[in-house]
Amino acid sequence: MDKQKVFIIDDADIARVMLKNILNETGDVEIMGEEKTGMGAIIMLEELKPDIVFLEADIGGDMKLDDVISEMRKVDKDVKIIVCADDLSQYKAVEASLVGADEIVGKPYRKRTIQRIVKSYKEGV
Repeated sequence: MDKQKVFIIDDADIARVMLKNILNETGDVEIMGEEKTGMGAIIMLEELKPDIVFLEADIGGDMKLDDVISEMRKVDKDVKIIVCADDLSQYKAVEASLVGADEIVGKPYRKRTIQRIVKSYKEGV
């Protein structure tokens, strides 16, 4: 069975490293790339064609979260977008679910949660 292709978007280096470590432990994942900005992520999305995107809710910088998700959906309507939030109650994360995110997960990352997500999308759940 093919590995899930994953793209990580987070402006914090340590958060990307932590998520990569968890994903690499699943064995069913190929990390296609990483990006720190919304605009860069949209450009790379078209090039990488991942199955799953992990997108930091507080991406900051050049674009707002809802704009990043909207633009990603224009590039690939089928990609699974997982918004990662420090505070699940924060408005941006809730807003993201309304504009096209598939799921919202809390930070710090929990190994079991990340593995469940990867497995569920691989199985088409």
